[in-house]
Amino acid sequence: MATTNWVGSSDIRNPNRYFGYIALATACVVLLALLPLWIGEQIHDEYVSEGGALQVFSAAFYLIVSTTIVRESHPALLASRWHLIAIPILLCLRELDFHTKLTTMTITKTSFYVSPEVPLGEKLLAVAVLLFVGFAAYRTIKLHGRAFLEGLRRFDVVAIAIGAAGACAVISKTLDGSVRKLADLGITLAPSLQAPSVIFEEVLELGIPVFLAIAAFAYFSSRPSQGRTPARA
Repeated sequence: MATTNWVGSSDIRNPNRYFGYIALATACVVLLALLPLWIGEQIHDEYVSEGGALQVFSAAFYLIVSTTIVRESHPALLASRWHLIAIPILLCLRELDFHTKLTTMTITKTSFYVSPEVPLGEKLLAVAVLLFVGFAAYRTIKLHGRAFLEGLRRFDVVAIAIGAAGACAVISKTLDGSVRKLADLGITLAPSLQAPSVIFEEVLELGIPVFLAIAAFAYFSSRPSQGRTPARA
């Protein structure tokens, strides 16, 4: 009986081809960031508006990551990998602004927890969600942090892709509210630079799930023993 799997034997022997996908994704991120500068402000709203293309694609890629892990993991391993599935789903919900749509105000600000306008039930639910997110992040770091650092030292493609996602997260968070932060320091950013900074932030936020998806694909391509039992044909 022949054995088939979702990846061919040649793919398993050569997982480094995903370095090409990382390079392609990087080029696409740079192109998307520069595109408004060439075309003009008419596509600015499409980039940064609620429900715009960048937000939709970001949410879609987070779901791709979770779906890939569920689909390719052996059922016996799913229970121990729940945090790897939950985190992309939570990030997808955040990308779609569920942290503000379902509550009186955003749950990521201190004012939410001290405001008398927010019902106690909402506050308790928000605390439970944040504790869950924190526990999932803790499990991820505890169980995979050392392997990630070792992978970076070995220049492993999975670790590099995750590192690229982390770099996008750090830079986008730095740019988030940069105009206001600089204003607080007495620095006024030129109007011509304010719109690009917002666009760069949004594009980098798209880069996070894109690189995570590449990491998931590369992981299961190079480690088939961690995936589902190959189907019999």
